[in-house]
This record gives sequence, C-alpha cells and structure tokens, in this order.
Amino acid sequence: MFRLSRKMSLFPQSFEDETVYAYAVSELERLLKLSGSSVQRKGSSGQTRKFQLTLVNEGSKPNDENPNLSGIKWDGYRLTVGKNRIVITARESRGILYGVYELAERLGFVFLKPGEEGECRPLASPSGLTEGVFTFNPRFPHRGIYAHGLSEANAEEWLRFFAKLKLNAVGVAEKYLGLARKFGFRCEVGGHGLTELIPRQLFQEKPEIFRMSQPEDFFGKRQADYNACLTNPEAGRIIKQAYKEKLRKHSGVYALHAWPEDLPGGGWCLCSRCRSLSPSDQALLAVRYLGEAVEEEQSPVRVPMLVYHDTIPAPSLMKPHAKSFLLFAPRERCYGHALNDPECRRNRFYLNSLQAWSELYQDIPDAHTFEYYLDQVLFRGMYPFLPEVILKDMMVYESCGIKSHMVLQVGGVSLAPEYNLLLFARGCWERNLTVKAFLKKMAVAIFPGEEKNYQHFLHTRSEIFQPAMRLCEYDPTIYFDYRWLPEVTNKFGQEMARVYQLSARKLRRAASRLKALFSPRDGQSFSLIEEEAGRAEYEAAEFEVMAFQQAASNCLGLYYQTGKPAYRDRTLVLLGQAIRATEISRKQAKSSGLPEDYYFFQCSRWLEKEFQEKIKVFSGGK
Repeated sequence: MFRLSRKMSLFPQSFEDETVYAYAVSELERLLKLSGSSVQRKGSSGQTRKFQLTLVNEGSKPNDENPNLSGIKWDGYRLTVGKNRIVITARESRGILYGVYELAERLGFVFLKPGEEGECRPLASPSGLTEGVFTFNPRFPHRGIYAHGLSEANAEEWLRFFAKLKLNAVGVAEKYLGLARKFGFRCEVGGHGLTELIPRQLFQEKPEIFRMSQPEDFFGKRQADYNACLTNPEAGRIIKQAYKEKLRKHSGVYALHAWPEDLPGGGWCLCSRCRSLSPSDQALLAVRYLGEAVEEEQSPVRVPMLVYHDTIPAPSLMKPHAKSFLLFAPRERCYGHALNDPECRRNRFYLNSLQAWSELYQDIPDAHTFEYYLDQVLFRGMYPFLPEVILKDMMVYESCGIKSHMVLQVGGVSLAPEYNLLLFARGCWERNLTVKAFLKKMAVAIFPGEEKNYQHFLHTRSEIFQPAMRLCEYDPTIYFDYRWLPEVTNKFGQEMARVYQLSARKLRRAASRLKALFSPRDGQSFSLIEEEAGRAEYEAAEFEVMAFQQAASNCLGLYYQTGKPAYRDRTLVLLGQAIRATEISRKQAKSSGLPEDYYFFQCSRWLEKEFQEKIKVFSGGK
C-alpha cells in the first residue's frame, strides 16, 4: 500500500520545448502541496523514456527501469504504484498530465468547475493507494469542446479545467490558441465562414458568382446574401484563394472551419447548374475547393464537412475530398432519447443520416461529432441533465467510427457544476461508466455525509429533464427547436404541454427539498448547493413558460386547421399567460445569480416579443 509521506521527492525528465510536460510537473507539485506534502524536485531519474514522471517517498530512490509502454494507446497513461513510489508513464506529454490528474483523483480530489475553487479537495489525509500497474486508455483518440463562450476573463481557467477533465481537443478563437497549446490541446479555429470567402462587394462586378434564389423560370435572381454559386469556376477560384490566405495565417491548427451559413434552408443556389445539386452536394463542392487549397498550399490543415440543418441528408452526387473530415452536428435531434432509441421516430432520421455519412467517409480518418449537450442557446438557457442519453450516444458514435467526440459549449457561464460536461468527459475514458456510479461520485464530492440525499436530487434532475426534452413526434421537415416550440395538432404536442407544467412543479419541489436538507455550512459545498437550488428554481420558472407556449401553439395549430374563433381566443389567453411567465422567469434567473449578458435573457426577450406579435396579429391589432 502506497501512502504519501510529509516529504516527497519528484524526479521529472529533463528536455527542452515540452511545455505540457513542464505544466504536468508543476500541477503535481501544486496538488501534492494541497494534500499536505512538501515536494522537492530532483534531477532526472536516469530513465531513457521521454514521457515519464516519478514520485517517491522521503528516503526512497527512484526505480531506474523503463516501464513497458505496450498497451498504452494515444494519450493514455499508466500508473505503476509501489510501496514507496509512483511512476507515471505515457507515449505523449499530455498523457503524463492526465496521469497526474488520475493520481490526484485517487488521492481524493474531484474537479467540478474552473479555478482552484472548483476543486473538491480531500477532507482528510489521503488513504493509501493499492499497489499495482494500472493502464488507462480513452475510448476516443480525441475528446473535446468547441468553446465558443470563452472570454478574456475566463479563458485560461476554463482551458485548465478542460485539461483536468482529460479532454485534448478544443475549438477556440484565434486569440486563445497560445493558451490552448500550453495545456496540450489539438486546436481548431473558425466557424460559419464560407460566405466571407467571397467578398460581397464583388456583386456589382460579378453577379454570376453569387447564388440564384430561385430557378430562372420562377423569377430567380442573383443575391449577394449567403454562400455562393458554387458550380461557377470563378467562384471556386475566389474561394480557394481566400482560403489559402487564411491557411497562411493559421499554422499549427488542426482544422480551419469555413462552414456554410447557419440557416435553415441554407441559402443555396438554384441556377441552371446548381439546381440539381442538393444542399449536401453543394456543401461538398465547397469543401472540395477548400481541400484543393490545402493541397496546393501543402498544408497539414484538415477541412470539416459540416452535416447540419439541411445537409443532414447524405449527398446524391458528390464524394468527400480526402483532406476533409466528417463533422456531424445533429442540432434538431431529440435529446430526450439516445440516437438509437427505437422509441424515438425523430432520432431514427438522424441515426440514418449518421450511418449514411459514416459510410461515405469510411476511408477518410477522424470523423468528428459536434454535439449539443452543453449548448445553452439550444436549451434556452437551461442545463438539462441527460446522463443516460450521453452515455448511450457514446456507444452509437463508437460503432459509427467517430474518432473525435466533440461538444459545443456556448450561451453563458456555469452557475453550478455542469454535470453533462463532467459526465461526458468521464465517459470518454470509462467505457463501463454507469449513471449511478457517476451520481454517487458527484454526491460524495459535493456533500460527503449527505451523499444519498444529494444523489437523489441529481437523479431527480435527470428523471425530470429526459422526458421534458422529447421531440419524438415532431416532423423533421419543419424548423423549430427547444426555444421555438411548434404549432401542432397532434396528441404529442398536448402531452408535452402537460410535461412542461409537471416538470416545473417537480423541479420546484426538488429545489425546496434541497434547501431544506442542507443548512448553511462553511466551505465550498454550501455555495454549490445554493447555486444548484437557484438553478433549479429558474429552470422551473422557464418550464412554466414552455408549458404556456406549447399550449398556445397547440391551440394556434387548431385555429390554422379549422378557423374556429374559439381556438384563436384561447390562443390569445395562453399567450398572455406565457408573457407573464417570461417576466417571472427572468426575475427568478436574476435572483439565482445569472448575469444580464447570459443568453437566457436575450432568448426570453425574443420569446416575449414573439408572443406579443402573435397577440397583435390575431387580436386584429388591438
């Protein structure tokens, strides 16, 4: 059994230009100090292996043997625990960093949020560690975050936190690339940038390179709004040249994104050459130009093919370029079910898409996901806890050949631990992770001694949110998401209005029980409990908005279908209730600590404006 002594010796390898390895050494020193041990850094242990780090108790010597690296994949790592020493071994420097965090967790640390205040530290002296050789490999070669919510104030701590979670890939703004590389991340930059590759001011001189909004016999005309006429050779030439200029400014990034516009219906061209090309075909044609630019520049950069909105269906003509990779972004899927859940008609559409695109890309490596478990924009500012969906999705993505499992984080700061993120990161390493085991670990870390009650609260959150996130019976051909709930006349719409109301009551009760169970205490845990209860209260208020919103949409759908004034009148009453509910929801969000620049407030004001506009139209402008 290995136990930390009060004085420890650390034997790092010495070599130049390994900032990630140096960071790993400094992190181990910091964490050991927090555990009550002083650390003396000594010279190299004499090993020839580059990525190795040895920790020994006072009075002991390092082992000069080179541990066998067989069985370690990608940035996996191995802990060799002896009676008086621990050796961390990896093939890559960031594997050493992840080994440091593994050791820290075994000593009792749990990483919940960015910053040292987000580290749950051991409450007592760490217990002993079982001796043996333990090898850890990730399920996906790359696991990461498209971190679109970083700011100058929080970027460094969030990137440090992602590293603590053993994530190794990020999509970030250019100004954060240096920071991200310091912590060992593979970096991607860019986003919706295809339109900007053809300067709009060229429209007067070369209208033929811009899209035609309708076929010519339907009064089609060229428009300088979105994307381009991608079958025009001159458009292809301009796109390639502009992308080359971007490539020259982005050395060292893995991927440079230049997606089509973020539009339902995409803004594609319907001229005589383009009209027989589906959105997916036109997007792949654009990717071909970008891939050719990469080849001509002899750049190592990869080009993503974004499968999203109207490019979800597979193409009928084009094949992928060898320099591209699949980027699967099923934003309008149902998050109440896993992708392969047989009960979900909507997700069958997205699973079929994933399988078709995966087959198309089977000979091109590094297929990515662009998942939305952390997207506060999609979820209208709420934090739906979806553990079963996330873990079951991982099995689907593995089976379809995904190599880079990535999620989008956007929309605002985290009020309390972002459990979807914590579960996602852990699940990317632990194939046999269960929801129960994860909840227990979180509960013990946040409220030791009361873990059963807190575990019950977290379980209640998942039981509330999973059915509330269902979209199963809504037609994939109409545009909507969790913000813009659809006008329907089916039973599913009626059921969901009731589910949202029930979810509001359940969340409010859960928040009340949480506050009653846990009285104020010193330390971090109570602060987290306060945030957690506040989050549940404002989410409950927002569920009430959704209940009135969906009920109004149901009545409006019936009014469209029948023209009966009774349905119109009932719609107006429900929209009025929805407006009052948005006011209550915003007040609750403010009292819960959400800042004014958080996406929730923007979304809430949009919704209120939409409700008011409908009232004006259907009440005759009164």
